[in-house]
Amino acid sequence: MAEEVKIEFDLTMTGDDVLLNGMRTAADRIKKPFGRGVIDKIHREVVADAGEAFKTEGKSTGQGWKPLSPVYAAWKEANFPGRPILVRTQEMREDVVALAGSRASTPTRLKAQVLFRNRILSYHQRGGGKLPKRPAVVATKDLANRIAGHVRDGITGVGLQGVKPLFHET
Repeated sequence: MAEEVKIEFDLTMTGDDVLLNGMRTAADRIKKPFGRGVIDKIHREVVADAGEAFKTEGKSTGQGWKPLSPVYAAWKEANFPGRPILVRTQEMREDVVALAGSRASTPTRLKAQVLFRNRILSYHQRGGGKLPKRPAVVATKDLANRIAGHVRDGITGVGLQGVKPLFHET
């Protein structure tokens, strides 16, 4: 099976007794913060950000992709004229920017993942050896805030100012 790029979301909730008591009254919604369509919205946000990374060669992530080596750039221009970094056959980009090229995991109580199926993406996401890291998915502050907004919207009326998404790649 092809290796998937996993982006995992953990939620940490903080607050005083009043907030916690208020949260207990809405226990059905709090127990499943990724329910009610929230995970689908998060999935679309992550895929949209990955698509933007391809359009901007990583600049949208705040980590612009390292340019191609001069030798490889010349070969690529001769064989695939006009194609940007990480786009040769277009297969990887199309897999990444299509919702069908990834999936949202079945969320647990406070964890969810978006998994990209394209195995080549994982090499570029992490880099290694001579291959520079050129991530298509980066947990930016903007993405974190949008995800927190979806979680807050999914748990209507509870006042989750204490929801702070913590991101890490696995």
